[in-house]
Amino acid sequence: MAVDFTVLAVCLRVRVPVPVAVSLALALALGLHFFLNRHYNFRKFDRPWFQQARTYMILALVMSAFTVAWVELLGLWFAMPVLIAKILSMPVTAVLGYVTMRDLTFGPGIVAGIKSRFPKP
Repeated sequence: MAVDFTVLAVCLRVRVPVPVAVSLALALALGLHFFLNRHYNFRKFDRPWFQQARTYMILALVMSAFTVAWVELLGLWFAMPVLIAKILSMPVTAVLGYVTMRDLTFGPGIVAGIKSRFPKP
């Protein structure tokens, strides 16, 4: 979160458009996040890194879209400053991110995860 927030603040200071700034901050933070989760938090190496990275990127795109939409909507609806809106998005994305990382990215994967949750009758 520190990388994400810092990059976002710097981008806003140099007047990068908000959607671009939020996206850039997320991209840099996500690369570091994947590396740290794979090697330190979950230590899951049973699937190749590129398969985990593919799953991670799919889920990260969903989370990124949520974050950008959240920041934009709070700004439009409540005239909320970007950094405050971003802070408010973080608890939700942190919980969703952890669960999807544990169960899908560093678990069996999206397809296998769905199949295990909804077995054929």
